[in-house]
Amino acid sequence: MDQEPAPPTPNVIGTSTMGLAGRNKYTENQPFLDHVVAKLEIPRHLMDRSDASLQFAYQRYKAYVQATARLSEYIRDGKWEGRRPSAAEVAEIFISETMMFTNYKKGFGQVEDYPEMVKWLDQAEDAGSDLEVWGYEKGAYVFKDLFQFLENGGPFVEMDINSGKGKRKAEERKKGKGKAKDERGETKRARKSSHASKS
Repeated sequence: MDQEPAPPTPNVIGTSTMGLAGRNKYTENQPFLDHVVAKLEIPRHLMDRSDASLQFAYQRYKAYVQATARLSEYIRDGKWEGRRPSAAEVAEIFISETMMFTNYKKGFGQVEDYPEMVKWLDQAEDAGSDLEVWGYEKGAYVFKDLFQFLENGGPFVEMDINSGKGKRKAEERKKGKGKAKDERGETKRARKSSHASKS
């Protein structure tokens, strides 16, 4: 007689499903952190680590920021009972502590200065295309791409139609920073030179 197939493993937070394999720190403190998740109203689908896309990571980061802000409010108002979770423990609900503080906060903490990038990360209906936002196209964008974007002050590759070569858009931005004009319409460098010639 054939054996009946084993029933499927339920898709529950805390099991090895939903990309949670390797979440050692979470599983060690699971009863406590499950309470924190419920109290802080953290969306459980954002605890799934199987989606490695930059856009999903941004949603995790926003949820982390909201959760820590909500925790601070509870503590301030005296409404948090029992042990308080540390920032590291709240981070571990979403992703590893190291990843949160070295990649997420470092990268996503600066994107507010780039509204078009924020729209792209949020997958907004009016978000620009990959080419418009990043300046180039690739299969998947990672934190290395985001750090380069931030370092360059925006999209960093622009196609030169005549030469067919890529050139950095940020070069003009960086050059422009050193030529900020004062109220008289002179550059600071020109003004300094003018004073030197008069002395």
